[in-house]
Amino acid sequence: MSFVRRVVAQNLNRAYRCAPRWSRTLTTAASTVAKSEAVVEQVQGKQQWKAAASFAAAGIAAASIQAGTSAGHTECAPSESKSTPTVVFVLGGPGAGKGTQCARIVEDYGFVHLSAGDLLRAHIKSGTKDGNMVAEMIKQGQIVPSEVTVGLLRNAMKESGKEHFLIDGFPRNEENRAAFEREMGFDCDFVLFFDCPEDVMEKRLLGRNEGRTDDNIETIRKRFKVFVESSMPVVQYYESRGKVRRVIADRSPEDVYGSTKILFDTYLKESALAATRKILDSIDAANWDSYKLLVDPGMTAYEPEAHGQLLEGTEFHQHMFKLAKKGAPSRQSVVSKPQVTLLGGGSTAVVTYNRLVLHSGECPLPTRASARPQQQAGWWHPAPPPAPASEEQKSVTVAPPTVASFAETRVFEKQKLTGKYGGYEWKCMHFHRSDA
Repeated sequence: MSFVRRVVAQNLNRAYRCAPRWSRTLTTAASTVAKSEAVVEQVQGKQQWKAAASFAAAGIAAASIQAGTSAGHTECAPSESKSTPTVVFVLGGPGAGKGTQCARIVEDYGFVHLSAGDLLRAHIKSGTKDGNMVAEMIKQGQIVPSEVTVGLLRNAMKESGKEHFLIDGFPRNEENRAAFEREMGFDCDFVLFFDCPEDVMEKRLLGRNEGRTDDNIETIRKRFKVFVESSMPVVQYYESRGKVRRVIADRSPEDVYGSTKILFDTYLKESALAATRKILDSIDAANWDSYKLLVDPGMTAYEPEAHGQLLEGTEFHQHMFKLAKKGAPSRQSVVSKPQVTLLGGGSTAVVTYNRLVLHSGECPLPTRASARPQQQAGWWHPAPPPAPASEEQKSVTVAPPTVASFAETRVFEKQKLTGKYGGYEWKCMHFHRSDA
């Protein structure tokens, strides 16, 4: 670990200890978090300092959250897992900037971008029997059935293996909309509508010089007419149901994205909470193979079992998982008051929560005379197997059923995934636990 990262992690621990004192001055805490975020922004191009700056901001934010301040964090109730994927329909006239904004959302939030038109064109070029049939229908001037387009979308969603989708330029009309709901069995979460005047869109289309044959004034105005007559009724339908998120799109791409990203921060925070839940599930199940995929190999940690020392790497946690493997775990973690703060433009997430650990049955604990009762109920202590205790198990001290409570913070960094559909995953970089 670098000297900078070590110092920052130690400062995170100090920040926790200072939390009650910080709570006396709300404005100071809030302004300090803002300054810390500014530091993160200033070092984005310097990889050796980026993580350290994120840790610094995270430490300040964590102290503010523990103190009960409102310094830019969001309190999130644990959400029930969805049985259907998250689907956002992206609509807007030709030249409204849908593609530009979708690319940014994919980059920052890990959504999969699907274009109904692109899928249909690829299907036609595939040379398959179905593709040739669709090509012939278009050649004869026939309308391609909505069920065909919905089928292509369904296959692409399944192939991606993801759960969050932007469907661009769909539904184009009421028939598309009804077919999607009928064939898929669910509807979109909301419609992202880029509202842009026709004169602005016309100017953009004429000036983009992409070699598109339909970017001439006559064709452009026909496309506008089709959008107004066919797609706007779809927008109005969803608007009547409170599902339209309208973004004024006659501004610069950066300004438009500033308004757009606010709509997606919720998904980023939910994904950080989901990563936290997966870590806790791995701990409860004593599943080291699952746990190690969710944390960075260089993760740092402060926790009571380390006796005030800063832990570096995952060797200590691996050792505790091995101890837990001695018996079938019988514990459950219950999380309350989870709060998420995004820093560095969403590249870092600070998750704080209270954790209640329920142990059912007796738990074999490592013999450690100096351990306090609260420490003996830590996450790593296993429950006994139903079979008679082995000689190895007889060498441990047996504790009665316990309920332990902790205040915990996890600092995650967003890491990109490779592959056709890209996306990201959260990796836990730092962990802090104290007795609640």
